[in-house]
Amino acid sequence: MGEVDIDASDNSASIDTITASVRIPSLEGSSASTYAMVGTTVSVQANLTNIGNAMDDGIIVKGMYSSSPPNAGIVAFFSTGIGSTSKPTNEAVEIMLAPNQYTHLTMDLILPHDLMLNTRIVVSFEVIAGMNEEQQPYQLSYDALIIVDQQRKLSGELSEPSGLIHATGVGVPLFVNLSSTSSQTEMVMLQVDAPDDWQIVCNGVLVGDEGQNLSFEAGHLTPQLTDVPCTLHRMAGPLEEKVSFSVTSIDGQITWEDAQVFTFAERANDDVSMNIEVIAGGMAGVLAFTLLLTVLLRKRNAAPIFEEDETKEFVPEITQAGPPVSNGPPVSQGTEGNVIETTTTMPTEVPHPPLPDGGLPAGWTMEQWKHYGDQYLNRLEGQA
Repeated sequence: MGEVDIDASDNSASIDTITASVRIPSLEGSSASTYAMVGTTVSVQANLTNIGNAMDDGIIVKGMYSSSPPNAGIVAFFSTGIGSTSKPTNEAVEIMLAPNQYTHLTMDLILPHDLMLNTRIVVSFEVIAGMNEEQQPYQLSYDALIIVDQQRKLSGELSEPSGLIHATGVGVPLFVNLSSTSSQTEMVMLQVDAPDDWQIVCNGVLVGDEGQNLSFEAGHLTPQLTDVPCTLHRMAGPLEEKVSFSVTSIDGQITWEDAQVFTFAERANDDVSMNIEVIAGGMAGVLAFTLLLTVLLRKRNAAPIFEEDETKEFVPEITQAGPPVSNGPPVSQGTEGNVIETTTTMPTEVPHPPLPDGGLPAGWTMEQWKHYGDQYLNRLEGQA
């Protein structure tokens, strides 16, 4: 204590130790469970690290998966590092890791479109590596659960074709029957590919190049159905052609399409139609003229009969009232003829108006009084 070290060169000391090789693996994953959608790809990854101080060239890894319910359509790809090729599943693969080196164990699964909703998939990684104090290898495992709880499904069909030849200018009715079982609301676009000069109307609206929007509520519990009524019209163009229908979601993830062939018959020539219309119009005109002529002739035939009767009744009176045309006998014969006429008409059952106090008006016959007496009396009353 307090003294000076005269020789500092003999103050160093060294200790030699022998350290054994340590090889210890570590396996960790980011999440124990994940969620996926039917018809998509899902990945599970775990990190394998050699935390020892020596290289481990005998690491054995295995990747496996199982589903409930089972589905043979699931496609799996197992890899042991970035850039590595795909390895078989359920088979042991040997890899090497330097001290503190790590790699990614990855299982990629392609889920089929027919996979049932709520399918459970378990992905497992098993690792055998390193050596513990008992000179036994470490056995590590990592499990991840995949719950398939989402799906986007849209199906459809066209109404059965009639197989008929349709008339041009007459609409052809058909239906586009759609069904959505997606677990989310779907916004889709209905589009129709038809020849030029053919038109199609759906839901009462002409379907143009921009298509027609449709929407469905979530249908994974209760399928959402809709029947789209359409009418196909041919204005011109080909008589037979295929018409294609397609329905695509707004994001393009789901789509459906179908097609049908329609056949039309050419309508009659416009000139022939015009001639038929002209002939029909002419016949209608002739018929109208004939009817008018018949009415006029009937009126004309009825008028002379009245005048003839009236002349026949008035002529004897005029002859009687005027000066005698000849000597007594002819006038007497005319008067007697008049009396005979009057006598002949008296037995008729037709009633006559009451005669005026002065008897028949001058120039009247009894036959005239029977028919026109009421008018004469009414005129007298009006003058009074």
